Amino acid sequence: KDIGAIIDDKAIFSDLQDQPDMADLLKDYVNQVNQSAVKLEQSITANQLDAVRALVVSIKGSAGNHGFKALANTASTALKALDASSSIAKASTELRSLAILCNSVTVR
Repeated sequence: KDIGAIIDDKAIFSDLQDQPDMADLLKDYVNQVNQSAVKLEQSITANQLDAVRALVVSIKGSAGNHGFKALANTASTALKALDASSSIAKASTELRSLAILCNSVTVR
């Protein structure tokens, strides 16, 4: 049952967390993605389509590289919804889910 990340009581951990050389990198990434969640929410509220799309693309690429596959998959879903509709409002469910998930990533 591999979901691409370890999910523990609403916290999402990287599947790379057991690699000692990744500890500092993952801590930095968690801080970065938490900041991205704030920027994403601000851009959604301001209806800034290009900024929202750029953030989603960034999260999608970086999450997988840091072992947060569930986050990468959620970003991919949000990106598809955004690209299909060209509307923040029509992709709001997927975008809000992504923002929530961004705030759930952590390190042990």
